[in-house]
Amino acid sequence: MESLLHRGEWWSSRKNLVYGRWVGVDGLSERDVYYHDWTQFKVMSCDGGKICFESMKYKDYYIDGESENVGLTHSNFPIDKAWAQWTVECEDEKLSKCRFLSASVGRYMAVNFATIPVKSKWAITGPYCSSSHFRILSPVPTDYMASLLVTENQSYLDQQKEITFYVGVTKSTTHTRTIHAGLSVEIGCSMARGGPFLSGEWKTETTKTFEASRETKYVINLPPQTRINFQQLTGVYGPFKIGSRKFVIKCTLLRTGAPCSSESMLATYSMAK
Repeated sequence: MESLLHRGEWWSSRKNLVYGRWVGVDGLSERDVYYHDWTQFKVMSCDGGKICFESMKYKDYYIDGESENVGLTHSNFPIDKAWAQWTVECEDEKLSKCRFLSASVGRYMAVNFATIPVKSKWAITGPYCSSSHFRILSPVPTDYMASLLVTENQSYLDQQKEITFYVGVTKSTTHTRTIHAGLSVEIGCSMARGGPFLSGEWKTETTKTFEASRETKYVINLPPQTRINFQQLTGVYGPFKIGSRKFVIKCTLLRTGAPCSSESMLATYSMAK
């Protein structure tokens, strides 16, 4: 969640020996928030239609709005706890301008700051004000069938063709970052939940599909006088692409354009560990 008053600054899970755990507001570029679990919170439904937020950095610690300074409090069952419950009020479906009302004290989350002894920002509850607006960064997952190889066998003899592709998560940016466990879980849950822009075929994927990508090789049998289109189900989540284990081989006859059988085209395959 990004502060709209302090752009580029996000809710953060903080901890020290003096104050325990609390919600800070810290700066980070949007392209990097996916790689840091301290910026991430898991959303869950609680009693009365309210929402609870679990810290992805500190498991079983939930955002607590009961006091002026917003804390992170441990609970094994936060669903019926008023201190953990929030009403989220957004002005549009893109979640670009939202405010968070504490069910416990009836005050809105906002941002406070100090300059002494060091510059610091943290979340508080109080009356509705200019710092009560936040943007929720929650990518909408989509998918499509990506054509990885289109080739022809114009001869009258069987041929074979090797194709190399990737199963797992890759980045669409050039910045080198590690796909950590929390990010894998986030992407996997979002894809498995489905949605209006998904084919609904992600529930059967294993957890490895949502980890860092691994090279996979197939050898395909090409019948004489045919055109082959090798397609892979590919997901998109924010700046990430997810190559699934599902693929389709489409075969057509060169002379007539009629479909031909692709049942025995897969000869061998190998996947990097």
